[in-house]
Amino acid sequence: MHTGSLRLAAGFIVSVASVVTSPVVGQDRDSKRMLGGHNFVPIELLGDPFTGTYVRNSTGFGKALGLKVPIPDLEGGTLGVAEADIGFLTLGLEYQQNITNWLAIRVGGTGGARLGTSIEALLVEGATAVFGYSFGLSAQVIRSERFTLGASADVIPNKAYGISPLDFARSVIDNGLDSASSLLKKGKGRRTFFALRPAYVLTPWLGLVGQFEVGPARSRTDEEVEAEEEEEKVTQTTFGLGASVNLRGSSGTPIGFTAAYQHKSGLLGQGDVSGGADTWSFGIFYTGHRAFIVGLDMLSSSAGQAMSEDNIDLLGVRLTLRYDFK
Repeated sequence: MHTGSLRLAAGFIVSVASVVTSPVVGQDRDSKRMLGGHNFVPIELLGDPFTGTYVRNSTGFGKALGLKVPIPDLEGGTLGVAEADIGFLTLGLEYQQNITNWLAIRVGGTGGARLGTSIEALLVEGATAVFGYSFGLSAQVIRSERFTLGASADVIPNKAYGISPLDFARSVIDNGLDSASSLLKKGKGRRTFFALRPAYVLTPWLGLVGQFEVGPARSRTDEEVEAEEEEEKVTQTTFGLGASVNLRGSSGTPIGFTAAYQHKSGLLGQGDVSGGADTWSFGIFYTGHRAFIVGLDMLSSSAGQAMSEDNIDLLGVRLTLRYDFK
């Protein structure tokens, strides 16, 4: 991860902490996330159906278990398949600005890195880092006392950098230490999607959130650009459903919970992950201030593999801090 990104995240956490520990005029005002007496606890996995102004930081880490990787030889063949584990780290920062009561613009940045935690994974997978940005526009199509429907459009370009010791060794054996024997490989991708997100309040302590996204995803490496190959394209679809539980709305207890399920199909540019993925998340959050949210998400995902018929399991946790300005 870039040192500048880590400093930015640390500065954001310090500034939010100073806001929470000092009195703020109007910090308990009704937020855009309030419907029918329920102040929705944000579910990052599903996105936000509201158009308020906020800033959000998230940091996550975890492991991919049960990954099947080929056992290679230097001649380009394989000796078999072995299980390997991969560790990963993610960092995200997002800001949304309300333009009118029903329209908002959004910009964000993300970074992620993964590294093989076993000899097999380190040899074959090496290390990968991905950095991207997002630009989006959200509109509130419908809003009543207990129901809202948000629509959004987002563009997410990214760049990927990978280091593969095995591929580098093969290149040195075949070509020697020339310019073609690059240890660092580069690629880029872009995803554009349109989304609908409904939200409905059942009681002052319980609300439901839905998600549906569809759009094209594209991916291309520098080697494919030099070979004048066409970029890989696929239509990616996502749908999900989640529940927001905020005990402050019923008993005054400053604790909130979230539970969500999400399914993705048409994954592209995800390394060994192929096809689709099913993800479950469960979170616990502090909701003592309506404008401020801090909490921890636990995530479990099962995804298809390019090299095996068996799914790969991903387990992780994510710390989220969010402040709503209006």
